[in-house]
Amino acid sequence: VEQNNVLRRAGLSSSEIDGLSKNKRKKLVRRQLGRERVAEQKELRKRKREEEKANELPLDRKKSALSESERAVHRERKRKKSEWVPCSDIPSLTVDLAFEDKMTEREIASMTVQIQNAYSVNRLAEKPFRLTLCGMQAQMQAAMERNLSHNWKHVTQTPTPLADLYKNRLADIIYLTADADDLIGGDLQSSDVLVVGGLVDRNRHKGLTKQIADELGVRTARLPLKEGIGGSKVLTTTHVVELLSLRFGCDLSWDEACDRVIPKRKMKND
Repeated sequence: VEQNNVLRRAGLSSSEIDGLSKNKRKKLVRRQLGRERVAEQKELRKRKREEEKANELPLDRKKSALSESERAVHRERKRKKSEWVPCSDIPSLTVDLAFEDKMTEREIASMTVQIQNAYSVNRLAEKPFRLTLCGMQAQMQAAMERNLSHNWKHVTQTPTPLADLYKNRLADIIYLTADADDLIGGDLQSSDVLVVGGLVDRNRHKGLTKQIADELGVRTARLPLKEGIGGSKVLTTTHVVELLSLRFGCDLSWDEACDRVIPKRKMKND
């Protein structure tokens, strides 16, 4: 059913879909999902540019023409953008990147882009998370270096696995996974550690993050996504970080956050 929905978004009619061979169907689904991922990343970059533009001076005005109060506002905006600091009043956020052996080179590249976008989302948030990237292996580290991640501020990047990094704080961990039985609670503490699995698996490893969390003996939870979301409830790392930022950093409701973040392709058409 989910494949059929993807093919309908590609413009195929029901009769055309029924006439496709299994291999042709898979090929067209991969192609359509690829196009949609590109469109989502383009939209994210567009929103980022719009946010940055909103904080810039109008092109038709020179600084010398601004009043002292306007110049002060402009200086404050620039200072906040360059001197942002994580918020200690909300839970911290960790992305578990120990899945390199489960991904192809292309998927690792995709995850690198997602991490880069997630960092940008967090940096621009009203209340940024204390962000940690753990379990980074050779290919991921090399890809991150190519994206100049060593210049990033206020983010811990380490090859240390999740279990070792938080061996004395396992009770604080909440591993976010679509396979969890419980919804994420609203009474989280600043000492809690929200963990997102950094895995691009195209549904090959369903239940893997839940299994890892169970083996560690840590809490699991899933996001309270809107009922209007169809098909898979698995979101990209960027989308999860953006949802969490809007919920905990801007005090939006989950429904409001979903309306802003969830791609239109994931909404039910019926």
